Amino acid sequence: MKVHNSIMKKSHTRGFGLAEILIAIALFSTAFLYLLSTLTLSNHAIKHSSDRVYAQDMAERVLELQRGKAYSALVDYQGLSQASYKQNGQTVILDFTYQVDVTEVDVAGTSRRVKNIAVRVDWINRYMPTEKARTRSVTMETAVGE
Repeated sequence: MKVHNSIMKKSHTRGFGLAEILIAIALFSTAFLYLLSTLTLSNHAIKHSSDRVYAQDMAERVLELQRGKAYSALVDYQGLSQASYKQNGQTVILDFTYQVDVTEVDVAGTSRRVKNIAVRVDWINRYMPTEKARTRSVTMETAVGE
């Protein structure tokens, strides 16, 4: 009768080699760096979206102010405004410039006239590295009758 002693058996399995470990580290490092860059881009996109929401709110408020005026008081003008909010414990101040363009047009088939009101709000995108890509704008339009 033959007795098998598992303790006495010589194991033929070996651990990971240096090359395998280095390849694994390189793969995990590449994946981590890719994930980190994606998170950074996402953070910039969220900040840009936040600025855009404030600009749209500004355009809506200026447009509503125009709609509340008498028809004869609707004229072109421009102005400056600021918005501030807290982000990561720091106060962020956004400077906006806005322009109101009023154009009077005839309503087709009638003797009525309406004024088209276009409000454009511009701001500086603080998250873009080049000057060319930094200026952003939002435009909203409506029409007001006599």
